Amino acid sequence: MNAPTGPVRSDSGLAKGILLGGLLLSVGCFVLVWAVQHGRAKARFGVAVLEARGRLENRLRNCEDLLRGVRGLAQADGGMNRARFRTYLRSLNLEKNYPGLLGVAYGIPLASSGPEAVERRLRAEHGRELRIHPAIGFEGDAIILFEEPEQPNIRALGFNSASTEAQRASLVAARDSGEVQASDPMALAQAPEAGPGLVLRLAVYQGQGVPSTLEERRRVFVGYGNAVFLVQQLTAEAAARVNADGIRLRLADVSNSGRPLVFLESVANLPRRWWQRFGPRGLSSREELGIGGRRWEMRFEAGPAFFQAGEVGFPWLILLVGLQTTLLLAGWIRALNRTGRRARELAQEMTAELHHSESRLRAITRVMPDAIMVLDAEGVYVEVLTSDDGQLAAPPAQLLGRGVDEILRPELAEAVRATISQALKERQIQSLDYALQTPKGLLYFEARVAPMDVDIDERACVIWVARDVTERHAQADALLQTQKLESLGLLAGGIAHDFNNLLAAIQGHLSLARLMIEDGTDPSEHFERMDTSIQRAADLARQLLAYSGQGTFQVEPVDLNVLVGEMAELLGVSRSKKVHLELRLRESLPLILGDRIQLQQVVMNLVMNASEAFEDRVGRVELTTGLETLNAPALERRLLGDPLKAGEYVTLRVRDEGCGMEPEVLARIFDPFFTTKPTGRGLGLSATRGILRSHGAGLKIHSKPGEGTCIELYFPVAHMESSRIEALASNLRGSAGLSGTLLLAEDEITIRETSRKMAERLGFQVIEAADGEEAWTLFQAHRSTLSIVVLDLTMPRRGGLEVYAEIRREAPGMPVVLCSGYSREAIPEVLDALEPRGFLQKPFTFRQFETALREVLALAAEASN
Repeated sequence: MNAPTGPVRSDSGLAKGILLGGLLLSVGCFVLVWAVQHGRAKARFGVAVLEARGRLENRLRNCEDLLRGVRGLAQADGGMNRARFRTYLRSLNLEKNYPGLLGVAYGIPLASSGPEAVERRLRAEHGRELRIHPAIGFEGDAIILFEEPEQPNIRALGFNSASTEAQRASLVAARDSGEVQASDPMALAQAPEAGPGLVLRLAVYQGQGVPSTLEERRRVFVGYGNAVFLVQQLTAEAAARVNADGIRLRLADVSNSGRPLVFLESVANLPRRWWQRFGPRGLSSREELGIGGRRWEMRFEAGPAFFQAGEVGFPWLILLVGLQTTLLLAGWIRALNRTGRRARELAQEMTAELHHSESRLRAITRVMPDAIMVLDAEGVYVEVLTSDDGQLAAPPAQLLGRGVDEILRPELAEAVRATISQALKERQIQSLDYALQTPKGLLYFEARVAPMDVDIDERACVIWVARDVTERHAQADALLQTQKLESLGLLAGGIAHDFNNLLAAIQGHLSLARLMIEDGTDPSEHFERMDTSIQRAADLARQLLAYSGQGTFQVEPVDLNVLVGEMAELLGVSRSKKVHLELRLRESLPLILGDRIQLQQVVMNLVMNASEAFEDRVGRVELTTGLETLNAPALERRLLGDPLKAGEYVTLRVRDEGCGMEPEVLARIFDPFFTTKPTGRGLGLSATRGILRSHGAGLKIHSKPGEGTCIELYFPVAHMESSRIEALASNLRGSAGLSGTLLLAEDEITIRETSRKMAERLGFQVIEAADGEEAWTLFQAHRSTLSIVVLDLTMPRRGGLEVYAEIRREAPGMPVVLCSGYSREAIPEVLDALEPRGFLQKPFTFRQFETALREVLALAAEASN
């Protein structure tokens, strides 16, 4: 009789079930960890690609800015010579700051003077026998006059840049466009064995800026700048960055419709190890850059050496541990068929091995940088595994058995429960980004949430893997700050260039005026030119204050309807003829206070932007004025970020039905140097916002692609009656000579001497103070005899505002004029409309100084009546 086989078959079936279930679970964990590690590698790959692209793009932009500097030098005083060209370029330290640069040249079109004149100039400038080569007679003949460094590029002097088809194409494009143009990558005569080179060109025009029409650009074309680069050295920094990470880089010119021209194909430097053949594959990226009218394609591909040991080995280790545990469990079940004693012995051995395996698994999870948690469907913590308790909201012992509602803030707890529910419902991996307050402070996490295939204590659970991305978040903020600093650097460089030009003009005319005085001739013409340059410098300073929202203007009552109506003809000339301008002006609109010229600039900028949104299409732009009363909640909803007060506002709405703006463009339209327009344009909205802030006004903008753009401006209603303003003007017109004692407080000795002479010319006796402390002492000593006080805002020992506050407490009716090179924003508001106080913006003329004194004295006289 055969022995019963039922239990054996049952135990065997159980063992097979455990084997199958363990295999599935191990594979599931393998897939999950593989996905997590692949995501980590993908994130590293993206950071490396972004950094490489940024380095190359910055290098290319620096090359373009080099040529723009040459053009600015040529256009600054209307000409270029060898000495100025050499001095400027040597100051830039080309070899250090522009890797791959072989030379920078300056040339002129042959048609402007003829071959004989050009050759004479070559010989005169360089002191040697130089001729035009290789030939002339090509379309747009243009000859190189100067080259720096000169000695390695001596053969380039006299070279006709239009003598080859490739050179001629980029030269003509640069002349006609006014923008930097690049040639095809080509072999260079200076370094034929060094690989392909790139020639950048930028046209120089007579006068300032770039003419608006093609015919005008061709007519006033007087020269061009050349910059010759070796492509491999130019791109070496970007290639080195990705090569060091094991990423292959392929760089090609795809500007032409035919086959792309590959001029750089790097190979990763890291050695390949045997275990990397089992790692992920397929990480690649394609980026495109624009340089001088050409398109470059960057292709990145992660090689085997890119993947780190943990990214390759950890999923396989998880799979190996899972399979090992599964096989041990299956063997343990099969061993139950043996004798009871042997079964107990084997059970003890297998249990110990299971504990060892579990310990190893926990040790593996603890060395992972991520926090791994198991939560049930209600959000209760079932298990917490982490190598750093500082990544958790509370220690693991306090989390286990408690729900997320008890631990996390309400909105985050709700998001966590929703993510768990979605993962269990769809049986798919879910993601959640969140910020968590921890013992380390506020940390940012990326979480991957996967449903578990088996229940724990008959409860459906998920595995929650959270990665700390706080550093990446900080890097993104740092990148934004870097972009702002980069814009500030561009602004500072441009302003320094403009001020240097103005100072050079003033110095030159001053020298000529001295010579004319020595010769006994009239130097008035040079004094007038000096005054013009000084006014241009003052206008430049005021524009800077306008960009920063701190500008000060010639404030007067303005009727917005009248201002828009008076500009109708000017706006008709400025906008496209295909765009119809429609005015909808509300009657009986209250006055606003502002600078008429600056407000006209705001309207002009908005109308120009709206007109250009139609490109070459027919369209309509509406200008609508109105009146609204806004309370604090309405201001917060409509004008977020603009510190305005509740009250009545005169509104101006400019609406177009053009192309609209993408969200990423809309987010940056107020950056000082962000523009979607050609170089030299696009600062309108930055200046507009600065002018509005200086006027205490606000702005609201709405735009969607394909739906057009609507911009609304809000100006506070002027509360000063026009009759009061007219009365003040009458007092000023009726004023005669001035007299009395004037206290002048100014720490800058040259300004103090000039102001004293102006005041004495007006008829005042002047008492001078070199700082705020001396000003207060002199005021107390001469208080009974003083007629008016002039205070600088920024002085040592005591500031002008502090001295003003002391004077106002002691003598409320004393006329005071405050002076500053900044704006009036820091000055406290007047308590009374007739308070005898004025503001004088530096620099100022004699007439402006006189007007400020008369205005304050008129206010004092009216207040005393």
